[in-house]
Amino acid sequence: MRLFAASLLLCLAACTQFPQLDNWDPSDASAPYPDLLPLSALLGPEAEVTQPELRGPIEARLYRLRQRAADLRGQVVSAPTKRRMRQAITSGG
Repeated sequence: MRLFAASLLLCLAACTQFPQLDNWDPSDASAPYPDLLPLSALLGPEAEVTQPELRGPIEARLYRLRQRAADLRGQVVSAPTKRRMRQAITSGG
């Protein structure tokens, strides 16, 4: 099984396309790193909705997505369940 997995990985690696390095310039290696910018500077101002009839559905979807994100941030296990689990651990079963 391990031999099969290794040969499969080798075959998949042989199929990848390598980047073209023919035009590589050695001076590129000494070039400075690009400046890191805050994301807000890259995104710019909020875009206006070009079609007003889409504003309602987009805002409704945005609200639902934010609500889902808030729900995911909540407690996963309720307090009574946590107590039961702790009691089961300390009592041994």
